Order: sequence, then structure tokens, then C-alpha cells
Amino acid sequence: MPPTIVGILNGDLYVCRLQTANTHRLGLCLPKSCSNEDIERLSKSFFSRPKLKFQKVYNSTIEVINVRSMDIQNFLDRPEVSGIFFAICIVIALVVTFSFANSVVERTNWDGLKSFLKCFSIYDSVVSIYNTNSSPNSINSINGIRSLICLWVLLIHCGYFTMYAYDNLPALMATLERIEIQPIFAIVFYVDVFFVLSALLLVYNFLKDERTLTEVRNNTNIGNAKLFVKKIIHRYIRLTPAFIFTVGLGHILSVYIQQSTSFHIDETFDAYCPQNALWNSVFYIHNLFEVKDMCLAWSWYLACDMQFYIIILFILFVYARNPATAKVMFVALCAVLTSVLIYLDVDMNVLPRLDSIFDHLDEFYIEPWNRMHPYLAGCTVGYIMFQIKGKKFSENRYITLSYWTVTAATIVGSLFLTSFKESTALNFALALSVGRYVMGVFAGSWVVMCHIGYGGIVNTILSSRFFVHLNKVSYIMYLIHPILILFFNSTQESSPHFDLPSLALSIFGIMLLSYVAAVILSPIFELPFQKLSDEYVMKKSKTKK
Repeated sequence: MPPTIVGILNGDLYVCRLQTANTHRLGLCLPKSCSNEDIERLSKSFFSRPKLKFQKVYNSTIEVINVRSMDIQNFLDRPEVSGIFFAICIVIALVVTFSFANSVVERTNWDGLKSFLKCFSIYDSVVSIYNTNSSPNSINSINGIRSLICLWVLLIHCGYFTMYAYDNLPALMATLERIEIQPIFAIVFYVDVFFVLSALLLVYNFLKDERTLTEVRNNTNIGNAKLFVKKIIHRYIRLTPAFIFTVGLGHILSVYIQQSTSFHIDETFDAYCPQNALWNSVFYIHNLFEVKDMCLAWSWYLACDMQFYIIILFILFVYARNPATAKVMFVALCAVLTSVLIYLDVDMNVLPRLDSIFDHLDEFYIEPWNRMHPYLAGCTVGYIMFQIKGKKFSENRYITLSYWTVTAATIVGSLFLTSFKESTALNFALALSVGRYVMGVFAGSWVVMCHIGYGGIVNTILSSRFFVHLNKVSYIMYLIHPILILFFNSTQESSPHFDLPSLALSIFGIMLLSYVAAVILSPIFELPFQKLSDEYVMKKSKTKK
């Protein structure tokens, strides 16, 4: 039975059952002639009878889960490990080779080859990462918002992805229930801001692009189908290489950790890529499967974002030709999703408690119909931004001060929403549907107020050069940081002990290492492919009359 926390909440008994099993490790130094099968058979025979004192006192049983030798000599002999390692080396070698060739060819008149090789220039990529200049029409406040949410996610993941290793896991879970810790745990809801920003940019940039709107209106249905697919391919190429690299790296480290760590690691390990699961990730449908059947448990966000992008892009294509029909489709989508979400969450009796959330993680946390409301809210805000585009708003310190005072109070209040454990399943379902939409519109309003001149010092901070730079590497930071957490935890000889000072130090170290890794990996596995897509996939649509 999983470990259980029993406590008192508002005078009532509070029980939280954890999903992580309470396992103990026993290390033995034995001759090589002893096989794992022999040791497992003898261990099961020994523990099958209550010989230990605590077994007799508590009438408890011990189950032997796994027996293995810590041997990494044949680590690279596994076909998938050697294949992934070889593929990563090939990509790195090609990027470095093309980057070097670019420095040679750029002095020639071979324009076609120059434009291709320039996409792989490591020097240009590093310069672009540290270039913090932005165009006058850019929405700079998004840089700060996205970067802060990314760092917030890193913070909570440092605890979440260490749960399997802590020797005092109940202490962590009990700490998460304390009122002063709720602002950290509130990222469970504020991670939706990623969806809000993604949708806002999609809708706003599409609607203000007169060339694309004209092209969609004048195209035949076949022409629009080609343009629609081209935009999806463009986004796919921009996101996928870095994602697949991280999947491969995570699987290699998972196999290595399985053979070298003292912890019990199996195929449910968060970075492990189960057999045939790679294809689910390649097509961005892995959030439709259970977490244990996914490559990179935290990549559910990418699948949701890609699916939402395709749905809303289709509605935008309809809007370009028939705005009224598109609006009806959007409202109908909101209504259907809200009804389905409320019905499913009430039927599953999902409650705002840690054990309930963990119990229904596959059903309500990663599936698209449970995550789309913030994306729809971002679409709403993006449409509003387009409607007020070009309008002049006079500076008014009273409006600025009043709005941000109310916003600050609302944010502070929302940080403690997770402390309300006694809400009914219906109320929680309404919060996860209608509440998420309202929160998404609220978060999107930060961008609108900053963009129209009512941002004040908040806009100055969010649009600072520091956040412009950090936002450029936030995607790789998001992908790579759990692998760093899992690797450092699993390579320790003893279990880490949870306490807040140690966790704070770990958080700082992981953030720094994630940033360094992102700066190194982005010029190889992200930016070259984004430039290739910009140059060859979208080039024709930019020049087509």
C-alpha cells in the first residue's frame, strides 16, 4: 500500500494517499557466480515469513520488487541506446561541419548554398541568443511573463521529480499542504499562462498579417489546404528537433540510471521512453495516453499546444473568409468543452487535494479537453488586441496604478486557492473550466495593458533585456531541466533528505545548469532548424502575390 499522510485540516481528519511506493533498498556484496535469479528467489523466501521484528509487531509483509546488479559495462550494447547516441553525434557533427563550411562559403557568390549553410552558423545563433534588441511593434511583455512562468515551473519540478528519491517523502507532501507554501504549488494553475500566450500570439499575428488574410481569401480550397499544412509543418519543424533530442537523451540517461543507480527505476520513470511511445511523441498525440506510456512525462504540454494550434488555425482560416461562421465555431467549441469537462470531472469526483489530483493525473491533467480553456482565453485576448490595434490611448497614471493594484491583489489571492480542500467536485470542475477561462483572460489582460501603454514599471521589468534574452532559451530550459534533476538525484549514493534549505539550493543549481545547457544546445538542436523552416518552408508564402 502506498504511504499515507494523516493530519487535521479545519478540525477534520485529512488523509492523503501518495502514489509513490515506499520502497527500501538493500545492498549486498556477493560473488559474481550469484545470479540475479538466485538472489531474488532466496530473498523472496527469506521475506515471505515474518522474521523481522517490525513485521511481527505491525503484522506487515515485505515484497521483493526487483533484484539487479549495478553493472554498466554493457550500457552501450543495447541497440536503441547505441542508435540514439549515434544519431545525436551525427546531428552535432553535421551542424558543426555546416557551420565551419558557412565561414568558408560566405566569401563566395554561391547564394543558394550560402543561404542554406548560414542557417547552421553557430556563431550567428549564439549572437542571436544574446541580441536583446526588438522591433517597435513586438509585444515585449510576453518575454518576461513566459520567462517567469518557466522559472516557476522549474522551481516546483525540483521537488516533484525528486519524490521517488526522498527518504522522507511524507515530509514533502505535508509541507506542500502548509499555507505559506501554496504560492509555489499554485503553478499547477499558472502553467496555463503558457497556453494563453501561445494562443494570443497565434491569433494576433494571424489577424494583423494582411498578406496572409488576402491569400486565404483569394485561394481555392486546395490552395488553402496547402497553406494550412505548410503552417503546421513550419511549427512542427521549429519545435520537434529539440524535443526529439531531449526524448533521446532522456531515454539514454534512463537506461544508464536503471543499471547504475541504487534506486528502483523501471519503465514508469519520467524520462524513460517506452517501446513504440516515440511515434506518439513524433505525431504529438502522446497526451492521449497514460503518463507511464509517454516519452518525457512533462512533454504533455507540447502535445496539447500543437493540437490547440491546429484547431485554432483552422478556425482562423474560416474567419478569413467568413468571420461570422468562425465566431459561431469558436463559441460552440467553448460550450462543448465546458460541458464535457464538467461532466467528466464530476463523474470522476476530482477534488482539489493532492491525492485526488495524483489519482486522476492521466484523466484530468494532461488531456487536451481539460487544458484548452486557457488557450481559448488567449484567443479571445488576441482578438481583442487586434480590434484595438492602432488606437491611441492617452497616458493615465490613475488607470495604470488602479489596474496593477487590483491585479497584484488578485494574483496574491489566487496563489492560495490550492489551500481550499473542502470544495465539492462540481465547484472544482467549474474552477477547472470556467475559472481557467476567466483566469486566462485575466492573464492575457496583462499583455494588453502593457502593450497599449498602461504597463508602467511592470512593463519596464517584463520587457527588460534580461527577459528578452531568457525567453529565447526558455524552451530548451523547459525540456532539459527535469532530465538534469533526475540525473543528479539518481546518481547519488544515498537518498536525499527533504528540507527547505537543501531544496532551495538545488533549485538554484538546476536553474543555472538548465540555462547553461540551453545556451549550448539551442544553437545545435533548435535555432538551425527554425532558420531552415523560415528560409524554405515559409519563404514561398511570403513572396507569393
